[in-house]
Amino acid sequence: MTDIHYNELKKVITTFQSMKKKQEEIKKQFEIISKALSNLQLPESKPTFISDYNWGNLKEYIQRSEKVKSIQEELTEKERLLIDRESLLTNEKEEVDRLKVKIETQLNIINNLINEPSSIYRIEEYSNPFAVGNMENLKRLADLFMKHKSE
Repeated sequence: MTDIHYNELKKVITTFQSMKKKQEEIKKQFEIISKALSNLQLPESKPTFISDYNWGNLKEYIQRSEKVKSIQEELTEKERLLIDRESLLTNEKEEVDRLKVKIETQLNIINNLINEPSSIYRIEEYSNPFAVGNMENLKRLADLFMKHKSE
């Protein structure tokens, strides 16, 4: 083997070794980046084979990802609170609607009582919207109206 061939072979071997080393560095970079993206964690110190620029970008990505994750958790909690609040408001609205119907019925009965006092006695027990004592008072009032009309 001549010196020229030997030098050429030495260059090829050196280039191959350099490429092999570069391949290992790229593989390590890929592992770190993959781990950083999946776990949002970086090694404590910057590995020598990662450029300052790429290291800074990775750190910034992780910081932003953590902020996004925090905001997502906060929004999820707020959404849960809104759903709970909506449920509570729906229940309260149903209760208000039920009470509104009851009050309208009571006002109708009182109006009928004033116009026609005997109408109070046509109210069935099952459709009576008044408490027992209040219904008794309305009947007494009806009796007074009817007595007053007859005089």
